[in-house]
Amino acid sequence: MLILVFLILFAPLASAQHVMTMTTHKTDRVNISIGGRGVAYIHWGYGSAIDTVALPARAALIQRSSRFDEHVRNISIYGDTITKLRVVANNLTALDVSRNPALENLYCSNNQLTVLDLSQNKALKILWCRDNHLTALDLRVNTELWDLDCVDNHLSAAALNAMFTTLAPVSRWTLRLSTQKPRLSFSGNPGAADCDTNILYKKGWRYE
Repeated sequence: MLILVFLILFAPLASAQHVMTMTTHKTDRVNISIGGRGVAYIHWGYGSAIDTVALPARAALIQRSSRFDEHVRNISIYGDTITKLRVVANNLTALDVSRNPALENLYCSNNQLTVLDLSQNKALKILWCRDNHLTALDLRVNTELWDLDCVDNHLSAAALNAMFTTLAPVSRWTLRLSTQKPRLSFSGNPGAADCDTNILYKKGWRYE
């Protein structure tokens, strides 16, 4: 009987091809907002606590919360068409979105992240990761990226220059079709005053 219940609860998770995982040290309340299409499942990391979320066709955000009794939780989000993820101020020490290539908008500011692997997220358009502990960002495959906020991290001048170099240049044709240039905010980093903003200027990025 227990095996049957287990299979019923976890079968949808096993069939989902795309999954995002995170580790939180927050004990009071963890808030996750997701958007996209189809159905998503949030496994809160303890027992059989799973939320099933029907995502609207227009990718409106759905919010779920949970209270934890322990200091560390590993949370998994399953769904093949999740395009938006917001996990702001959840005291995350790890976030893996590499197995969700559909992701377009990622908001993970105000956490404790030291690494953020975006090498499999080619559809990414918006990345807000301010107020973390990131020392590097490699965005060479994120050619659709348009809005980047990495304020108040641990990026040196060399790390910022390396990140600027990986940003996709904006074509003249794109600028003609759009009223705004792609935006980058990077103040509050150790290397903000000494980095080479000419790299951004030549690529057509607007910076703050």
